Amino acid sequence: MKMSEIITQTKTNQLCAGIDTGKAWLDIALSDGRTLKRRKNSEGGRLALVAELQKLGVTRVGIEATGGYEAPICISLREAGLEVQVFQPMQVKSWAKFKLA
Repeated sequence: MKMSEIITQTKTNQLCAGIDTGKAWLDIALSDGRTLKRRKNSEGGRLALVAELQKLGVTRVGIEATGGYEAPICISLREAGLEVQVFQPMQVKSWAKFKLA
């Protein structure tokens, strides 16, 4: 197997999620291009989202820091054993600028 095949295989085998967190809602996108149904940023919405992500096989989640609104979903995800990375808004803005350049 060539190195490029190994790298491609590694990139495509791990399903990751990105969550845009707000006071009332959680908007979810998956690394394979799918988006999931918007969830309420409530205990019930968070529990349903965690269960769905686990069912789909998501192992890593990235979330932009939003003044504390991200804390409850981060706790729920980590308690469920998912790896969570919280990004600072400047990191997200810089990445988007880079990708669009």
